[in-house]
Amino acid sequence: MASVRVYVEDPLQQDWDELMERLISAINNSMDTTRKETPFYLVHGWDARSTLRAMTTSMRRGFGRQSEARAWRREASRQQEIALAMAKEYQASEKEKRAKKHNDALSRME
Repeated sequence: MASVRVYVEDPLQQDWDELMERLISAINNSMDTTRKETPFYLVHGWDARSTLRAMTTSMRRGFGRQSEARAWRREASRQQEIALAMAKEYQASEKEKRAKKHNDALSRME
């Protein structure tokens, strides 16, 4: 809550777009003292995991299929890296647009 308080007290809030994503993730994955679960678990029924971990834990481990599984994991990892790079680039451009719009609105208020 201290980070939220510091953010709210900043009159210009210039870095809101960088903080919100981390803040939402932290809130959704923090343990609720009353229910003894995270909000993410209560909504989805499982704990939050990375995409690659979710994909690889469902694979069966068989002696004959290990080389197949290894090749599949390598390809999945390669595709994930490409997708993450594309998503990061898209998110950065969208965050920049939203931040500019927000900061322009703040400038007009002053």
